Amino acid sequence: MATTTPSTAYSRDLGDELRRLRETSTNLSGAALAMRLGWDPSKVSTIEHGKYARARSTWCST
Repeated sequence: MATTTPSTAYSRDLGDELRRLRETSTNLSGAALAMRLGWDPSKVSTIEHGKYARARSTWCST
């Protein structure tokens, strides 16, 4: 289950890095990335602002 949580320094740094990679590597806007992933645009924004928490098992498959 996904939840919105208060951001931490680590989650903000991670979000900043993800935003930088999105902008420099893909030239996609947050909305365009969300569309490609089948996500709501607010999900990309929430992740990039470090306020998205999700179980590790849903981010990575082993």
